[in-house]
Amino acid sequence: FTSVFADARYCFVLGDIIFPFAFLDAGYAIPVDVDPLLSGGPMINPGAGLKIFLSRSFAVNLSLGYRFQSMPLTENDPTTSTTTRTNWIQSPNFRLGIQF
Repeated sequence: FTSVFADARYCFVLGDIIFPFAFLDAGYAIPVDVDPLLSGGPMINPGAGLKIFLSRSFAVNLSLGYRFQSMPLTENDPTTSTTTRTNWIQSPNFRLGIQF
């Protein structure tokens, strides 16, 4: 799966070097697999982190979040009709990034 999403962030100004922030990613997961039984679904990823400035124009971002993603799965049973059930994929995530 790949995702198309919006990323909203709010930074708390508490000092000159370290800025805590909260974020919310929300969007839609798109399957990249050729399996016709899988389809895309909504995705949401809330979390929090720290932006640490190492100089005036360079910062490191550390964050921890938890991703919820819907993955509808179509099941074909020859004895019954086709059914679709929704699996929720849930996973923690850790991000490390640079900003300049």
